[in-house]
Amino acid sequence: MNLACRRFHQTQLCQSSLCLSWADSISDPVIIMHSPVGCGGMNMFKREYFFDGPDKLRYVRTINTNLSETDVISGGEDKLREAILYAEEKFHPENIFVMMTCVPTLTGDDADAVIDSAKNEVKANIMPVYCAGFKSKIPASAYDALYHGIIKTYFKEKEPKNKLTKKNKRVNLFSPSSASEADKNELRRLLEMLGLKVKILPYYTRAEELQEMTNAVLNVSICATHDEYLFSYLKEIYGIPYIIKNVPVGIKNTSSWLMEVAKYFHKEEEARKIIEEETDKLKRALAPYQKILSGKTAFIHGGEPRSLATADTLEMLGVEVLGIEARHHDRFSNELLEKRKNNEKMTYSVAIGQPFEKANLLERMKPDIYIGHNGQCVQPAKQGIPVQPLFYSPNNYMGFTGVFERARGLARMTRNTQFYKNLRENLRLPYQESWYKKEPFSYIKSGETI
Repeated sequence: MNLACRRFHQTQLCQSSLCLSWADSISDPVIIMHSPVGCGGMNMFKREYFFDGPDKLRYVRTINTNLSETDVISGGEDKLREAILYAEEKFHPENIFVMMTCVPTLTGDDADAVIDSAKNEVKANIMPVYCAGFKSKIPASAYDALYHGIIKTYFKEKEPKNKLTKKNKRVNLFSPSSASEADKNELRRLLEMLGLKVKILPYYTRAEELQEMTNAVLNVSICATHDEYLFSYLKEIYGIPYIIKNVPVGIKNTSSWLMEVAKYFHKEEEARKIIEEETDKLKRALAPYQKILSGKTAFIHGGEPRSLATADTLEMLGVEVLGIEARHHDRFSNELLEKRKNNEKMTYSVAIGQPFEKANLLERMKPDIYIGHNGQCVQPAKQGIPVQPLFYSPNNYMGFTGVFERARGLARMTRNTQFYKNLRENLRLPYQESWYKKEPFSYIKSGETI
């Protein structure tokens, strides 16, 4: 039964934040938050952003239309038009992103009409992003909203410029925001070993590069959560096939991912040789870390494909996974979940936010290791559990080298856990002791489904 309703909710990730993670990274942007001033506060933690490498720092420029109660009644379209013209006059940007948040979506502001009327006065590309958080309980649908905006803005032609043949050998590698530069370099390395030309999109690219994505012979996903909407469009309109094969984290998943790409170009033998050589080197390098980690226990939180793939990696290292908290579930993870369906020792939950449930679970399980999104690591650390990010922009977690970096980091972290013990002794979470004695999912309404 797919239980989704709770009598008590605590936090919810908004689509807007995920949309901002992409818009912030595109070349020369101005971001217009068409919203009350509070929604614009999400940009504060992205006050500055790196583009094209760590030595090129630039500030993210944002404008907020500051919708008021009066605007809710009379509409905010005039304010949006004023903001677009101001962005052009003040900054002369290459790209303007209009974030359509909850309030203008509810009141029915016609962003497309405003953008069309302003285009003759603005040189920048103007892209609408419909990211109202109330429209979905699954924040990952933000990626569909982003790609819908890309389609409307950048795809003008209906035919690719280059003929799509396997001799072309250019592949588009679609990277999520959760892939570091080191991750991208590792996956590029593996694909180039097959003799392929690799273009990494859409993060940290320029507008003209987005328009050129129709010139590839194959689209390859790193994370199925992100890419299905755009891939389906590119296949239907431009005839470009695609591969969505989970996330290349861990030996098994990286090997499967690489083999799927190789099959398209009839390079299976080359891929098998690469996988064999990489695996042999990796297993020798992992041996000392497996001795340190064997017998440890872990809890994982994050996007479903990456969390399940990370669980595979930990188990290969000898770590027992006591629980996984995924942010959503979809069909792309069915294969990874299948082998776990009879594991009665492991707890598997799907929840956006709800840290009160996780605090309860962690207090019961007391794992040796917690792996999760950066923003989700503070609470477990206060409970005395050593934490490691599920991903972190300077580090490598994908591909074969990513397995080594994961193991090395965990071994180093578990050697000395005194810091986390001190946190537990001196800090406490805002929950009563009585909550930890309750069943962790007691606030889910039994029998109610999506």
